[in-house]
Amino acid sequence: RIKLEENTDADPIEDGGGLARSLTGDATACANAPRTFLNEEECILSRDATACGSTTPQVSIDLTESNIQTLHTLTGQYVYGI
Repeated sequence: RIKLEENTDADPIEDGGGLARSLTGDATACANAPRTFLNEEECILSRDATACGSTTPQVSIDLTESNIQTLHTLTGQYVYGI
């Protein structure tokens, strides 16, 4: 299943796809592109905590039945709430 995200000059993904990448165990690709002469006018620095980078952000998720099912669907991993 593919979920497409809007990532344009006018409406960029604030974290560059970092949260999706983290939640899927790096199964998704980061949406950030390096700054070049082609995009330097629109290129912005994200200060979002989940922005793509060399570290995995710490994310707090309530372990509700719905969230556990969503995590399983996104990652293919079994998640247990204790």
